Amino acid sequence: MIYLGVAISVLSMILDNVTTVIIFALLTILVPRLLKLNPAPFLIALAMLSNIGGAATLVGDPPNIMIGSAADIDFITFLINMAPLVAAPWLVTLLLLLVFFRRDLRPVSSEPVLIDLDENRAVRDPVLLRRMLLVMGLVVILFFVHHRLGFYPSFVSLIGLALALMWIVAFLSALIDNIPFTVTMIPIIGALSAEGVDVYPLWWALAIGVALGGNGTHIGATANIVVVAQAERSGLPNARITPLQWLRVGLPVMLSGLVVASLSFALLF
Repeated sequence: MIYLGVAISVLSMILDNVTTVIIFALLTILVPRLLKLNPAPFLIALAMLSNIGGAATLVGDPPNIMIGSAADIDFITFLINMAPLVAAPWLVTLLLLLVFFRRDLRPVSSEPVLIDLDENRAVRDPVLLRRMLLVMGLVVILFFVHHRLGFYPSFVSLIGLALALMWIVAFLSALIDNIPFTVTMIPIIGALSAEGVDVYPLWWALAIGVALGGNGTHIGATANIVVVAQAERSGLPNARITPLQWLRVGLPVMLSGLVVASLSFALLF
């Protein structure tokens, strides 16, 4: 679970969290099944950690792209300001997941499990794969220099105030999905800016709030919905994730993440 958390968090910073979850969901079901483990804890961890990891960059979460475009924030500025806010909630979330699912992470048998997985059989078009990796590398480079080239982030990839706003954003995002909520909040912050309010910290409060709030419920983020749907399609009764099951883990994860993010926010801004 630790390796999975690190991998999906890093990839969510580049590919965005929804894409990462779509890629990893089937694999996250397959490997635990081969190891005779329940896939549900890994699927929940997949969605939650990708939501937090994606919050660190301008392109890691759809709301971030909208915020960056509305506030004219470039990739590097977004990364420098959001990475310190994301680090502590990410670590707390991973530790809580390990605690909540400690029984599910134990194998049912001490017998070693031999798995024969050949990655060469999974890659059906290696030429296309190399081309896509080259394109993705170019896009990542453009993210770091887009402000110098005069490109909008959306072109490269296609706030209560401060602390109080971050918590309100999180709870509302858990209830109505973070993307439409972000669309609603952007013009409000823009109007505050027009009135002369210093809204610079509010953009970061919005970004971290919707990211952490999305972990609260199974409908709080698009990545969560993808994971729940994949769990249903797996056909495994124990892999099914109910709203209550998610809430039991998601609510403590969201609240603990908000506490440490608020402390980080207060120190930084």
